[in-house]
Amino acid sequence: MRAQASAAVGVGDLRRAILSPPMETPESRPRGSALLDRSRETDFVDEDVESDDPLGASAPPVVAVVVATSVPLLRTMLVSLAEQDYPALSTLVFDTTGAPDLADVVAEILPAAYIRRLERGTPHATAANEAIRAVEGAPFLLLCRDDARLAPDCVSMLVTEAFRSNAAIVGPKFVDADDARVLVDVGLSIARYGVPYSPIEPGEVDQEQHDGVRDVFFVDDAVVLVRADLFGELDGFDSACDDSADLDLCWRARLAGARVIVAPSAVVRRSAATRSGESNPSGRVRTLL
Repeated sequence: MRAQASAAVGVGDLRRAILSPPMETPESRPRGSALLDRSRETDFVDEDVESDDPLGASAPPVVAVVVATSVPLLRTMLVSLAEQDYPALSTLVFDTTGAPDLADVVAEILPAAYIRRLERGTPHATAANEAIRAVEGAPFLLLCRDDARLAPDCVSMLVTEAFRSNAAIVGPKFVDADDARVLVDVGLSIARYGVPYSPIEPGEVDQEQHDGVRDVFFVDDAVVLVRADLFGELDGFDSACDDSADLDLCWRARLAGARVIVAPSAVVRRSAATRSGESNPSGRVRTLL
């Protein structure tokens, strides 16, 4: 349907994002959803549409891959994706909730989005890895958890910095969901024995003291821009260490010679409590040691 074709606006020659057809059939598809039939072409159609995005018509396709664990959280995430100023952004939602109304929520907010249903409770790393098979041709993947909220220029800032710094993995600056003055994450490092640590003190106020673009050991997988070819070559996240999958991915990317950076001009709001809960050092020790 025509709504699906608008996602690859202003892409340019040889830059087309092709998503595999969704799992749903016309018979099982909820009413009001904007999913493609298996028999329909899934190529996006380039259209000449004016855009104020700084990348303009040269913007490469980016596919936002959202792993849905909660319908209320997903709604907030999708609203922030719908507000992005990036002109070539498509969205693929992996549904791990089993909620019957999820497709209707997606269709209401992002009618051009694609949905893939996975087994209920599928871990984040396992679900995100499905993008390797579901997405073809897009140079970048924006891997997202559903409890984050992106600033309207977040994707533009991430892609711009990826090109400027020749980086393969780019993370944003995370601030608290309830108070944007409080820093949550600006990239992470590890100690000698693989234990992760952050330069951010609990409750630290954002005074732009960490706003320089810099190389980091790893970035949080709540929102991360990854070069699609690298993600595929690395076989995605290591599903055996879901709680430390971001550390594992960035570690292997660095060993492969890729650059991992944080771009603080891209801002994401996320609960500080959620982030600290994922930072349990015992769950983040790298198995390569």
